Amino acid sequence: MDVKEELEQWIVEELSVPDPDLNNIWPCPYAKKAWFENQVKVIETEDNFWDVVNEEVDSFNDDHQVVIVAQQEPFCEYEDLEVSCMALNKWFAQKGMNIWLLSFQHDITMVFIQRLSKLDDASAKLLKKGYYDNYDDDDFDNLIAERSARRLYDARNDAWKKETHENDAWWCS
Repeated sequence: MDVKEELEQWIVEELSVPDPDLNNIWPCPYAKKAWFENQVKVIETEDNFWDVVNEEVDSFNDDHQVVIVAQQEPFCEYEDLEVSCMALNKWFAQKGMNIWLLSFQHDITMVFIQRLSKLDDASAKLLKKGYYDNYDDDDFDNLIAERSARRLYDARNDAWKKETHENDAWWCS
């Protein structure tokens, strides 16, 4: 089975089935629709994983909601993959990029590339439905609260830059 077939099977059989630990909401309630509406781009690589992630981040243009970079054979421990994604997310924040990486590894190593704003909007809807009620506090803080705080910080920083630019524009004219 190739990566796309495995992903489709995972989406249909696991991510789109009500989960009692998530208030009977699907583990990923947006995955099935995005997949079957061709809003997911899958890039399979055999090597140079991070180079491919970099290329896909650079070329991300909203033609798809999600780009998944996948490698059949895991090349690192999951913890290393997650830490790498979190470090890149912080770098994206410093650069003012509306990008967020999520990691997943089982038999396949995957990084999901998405717009932070869209991911956070979807997460806010799930929060209202009780989706995160049974999340471990540390997981919630690391996965959800940190991402939302980053978006709020970005919005405030953008407003400050705009205000500063508008107030300083008089001497540039």
